[in-house]
Amino acid sequence: MAIDESSSAIRLIDLVLFPEHRGQGVGATLIKALQAAAQAKNLPIELSVDRQNPRARALYLSLGFYTSRYSETQEDMKWHAGKRSPATSV
Repeated sequence: MAIDESSSAIRLIDLVLFPEHRGQGVGATLIKALQAAAQAKNLPIELSVDRQNPRARALYLSLGFYTSRYSETQEDMKWHAGKRSPATSV
């Protein structure tokens, strides 16, 4: 997992799991730990997900992320503790 933290947000740059570890909750566990750290610092988490990766997108949505912007190939997603997804979520 690669992240970039600034004073305004934590950016999840990359999360890669070996195929044999996918679908076992490892990714969710890592993201939940990142969410706990972000909550403690009162920072949002931002990321981009490839629109052709529905499993990753579904994982992020299940963990409370919402789409903040999208293009033909990518979706930018955000999460912030205590904040609900806006109605404009795609």
